[in-house]
Amino acid sequence: MIKTHTLYILIVVAVLNIGAVFGCFYFYNSIGKINTDTKELRSKIALSRDQGNRLGFVSKLLLDTELERKEAGNFIIESGSEVAFIKSLEKLAKDEGLVVKTSGVSVSELATTSEKYEDLRIQIDTTGSWQKNLNFLALLESIPFNSVVSMAVFKLDEDLKVVKNRSKQPVWKGSFDVVAVKRK
Repeated sequence: MIKTHTLYILIVVAVLNIGAVFGCFYFYNSIGKINTDTKELRSKIALSRDQGNRLGFVSKLLLDTELERKEAGNFIIESGSEVAFIKSLEKLAKDEGLVVKTSGVSVSELATTSEKYEDLRIQIDTTGSWQKNLNFLALLESIPFNSVVSMAVFKLDEDLKVVKNRSKQPVWKGSFDVVAVKRK
């Protein structure tokens, strides 16, 4: 009876040990799955927090640059005011003491696709002294519009060199291509 009783205890202990091993394996896998789920949730939370920080940064940037963005619209020629813009360029040349002629005006698409804006290209020819033409170029480069002087050519006018010029200074012809952004 002692042998059976010992054998019975031995079997019970073996079954309990096997149950404990399977229980440990089950809990280990469960804990590993919980750890994996926790890591995923932490990454999602961190990602959400980063997105929230970025959105906060963009919102702050929009608020901080609101005035500049409103003023940026003032640097674009409004649709219908192209003639006034061209006349203002001609007036700059005349105020500088140059003889001015607008020799060409065209409208083309921007280099980047835009539904709201296009390029206004203006070719202006001037006649006057070297210094006055150079001053006019400087004025063109500093006008408060989103524009660029894409070409400037100065040529000594051989026909008007000294004959028609009372000041005895050489006469120069200037040719300027101005490209400005305008609303469609």
